[in-house]
Amino acid sequence: MANFLAKMEEKDYHREVKDLTMAYMITGFTIFVLGGTLGLTMRLSQAGIIRISPELWYRFMTLHGDAMFIGFGVFMAIGLTYYVIVYALDAPLHSFLWAKIVYWLYIIGVVLVVLGTIVFGFAASWVFLYPLPIPERNNVPVWDNTGASVFLIGVIILGVAIILYTIEILLTVQQNGPGILRGLGIDFLRPPDDKEHGTYKWGDKPFPVAVIPLTVNALGMLLATPVFAILLILMLFEVNGFINVFDALMAKNMLWWFGHPVVYQLLFPMAGFFYYIVPKYAKRPLLGQRALAGTWFLATLVQNTVWAHHIYMDFVQPLPITVTMQLTTYAITLPSLGSLFALSATIYSGEWEWDPVSLFAFTGIVGWFLAGIQGVINATIWENTIIHNTLWVVGHFHTMALLNITSGFFALAYYLLPQYTGRPIERKYAIWHWWGHIIGIFGMVHFWLLQGLLGVPRRSAEFTLEKLPESLVSNAWFLTLLSVPFFLVMAAAQLFFFIVFVKNIWGASEPSTAPVKTVS
Repeated sequence: MANFLAKMEEKDYHREVKDLTMAYMITGFTIFVLGGTLGLTMRLSQAGIIRISPELWYRFMTLHGDAMFIGFGVFMAIGLTYYVIVYALDAPLHSFLWAKIVYWLYIIGVVLVVLGTIVFGFAASWVFLYPLPIPERNNVPVWDNTGASVFLIGVIILGVAIILYTIEILLTVQQNGPGILRGLGIDFLRPPDDKEHGTYKWGDKPFPVAVIPLTVNALGMLLATPVFAILLILMLFEVNGFINVFDALMAKNMLWWFGHPVVYQLLFPMAGFFYYIVPKYAKRPLLGQRALAGTWFLATLVQNTVWAHHIYMDFVQPLPITVTMQLTTYAITLPSLGSLFALSATIYSGEWEWDPVSLFAFTGIVGWFLAGIQGVINATIWENTIIHNTLWVVGHFHTMALLNITSGFFALAYYLLPQYTGRPIERKYAIWHWWGHIIGIFGMVHFWLLQGLLGVPRRSAEFTLEKLPESLVSNAWFLTLLSVPFFLVMAAAQLFFFIVFVKNIWGASEPSTAPVKTVS
């Protein structure tokens, strides 16, 4: 009865955003399972446990990358953003209709990407670097222009969805929140309203600091995505013979102008979620809000000027751009450093409560720290000359994507499920999920990192003498084989999440009347 009355008193926009986020969550985790299955198949093939043809392996690699990064990661980050911004502001989105349109555009785009790779054979890797190759096997093209066109149209639609999402977030912050300037961290220019605790006010309420990373990210993606869309349209026209070849270096710069900010489309919403959830579990406000606002305002200025660290090895790139963007990349680490310090200090000084939500959130924060260290290594020019285009890079972005981002998504899932159903989650299975999750991920990524330090290249279906020096072939294969058990542990761990989800949605347990955690 108490649960029924609580739902009756719940605001309409809270119910609506929970329904919307649940739709994003179910769809996103479905893509996660399918994309993860492709990744496991690829690693089993590299280890020689099963054998798939190189043509199929590269199709899987292309689809795995797009499915997991764009189809799961960015998609889930959008759903997470909607939830956090509505609850942080205690106000509705500018338009729930726009949010639903973004969802369906995403579904259409993902379906076209699947068709382009699996049906039409497009396999140019998920970053599809210009100019698009059309390799041949026995004088027969591995894919044709149809596959490339379907794939590109799918990614263009995904880009349109991202643009609509960014506009929606900025309009929400402007109309129903503190305004875009405050959302970008401009408050760092003035002292805190509450000097004792270092916090700001929004009207008669605490300032929703979780909104800042969401606003910064929305503005950055709004600036970066149209550049990417223009490149995709030009590539589509060229593939179909409407225009001639254009400059390859310009194309790579346009790709990575978007290609790195889209990483922030995963990281910055997750930062907002950590800002939202950590104070609830620490039972105190987030520390260091003025310093955090300053670092995020800096991120606003430099987030779209870091792309060139992806193309250090393109020696025709003008040297001033390369050197400048090493420095701006170092600068963009400051929001992460400030966030990690503030979150850790808040956890340490508060009354931190351990449960599946806080375990996965804490794991995500640790993953953020580890991936950040690896990212600084990648962005340092002399170190990049060693690890560029090796499996180190794969280890780095899987540390970020799995240990940081995916852990945060699971924290959101375990936080949202009881609110959505009114039932407590099965703690035992959630803890088993956490153990399998971290053991599997640490094993997976560290073998990639080690292989990268040995010089094993990424995007390689086979470790053979044609692709590697003889001294590396056996090491590359053996380390791949050693990583397989950890892949299997990671995969098995997701079964426990599925059990928790099913039992919570359709279980017979009595609804919970426990209140939702709030900041004391």
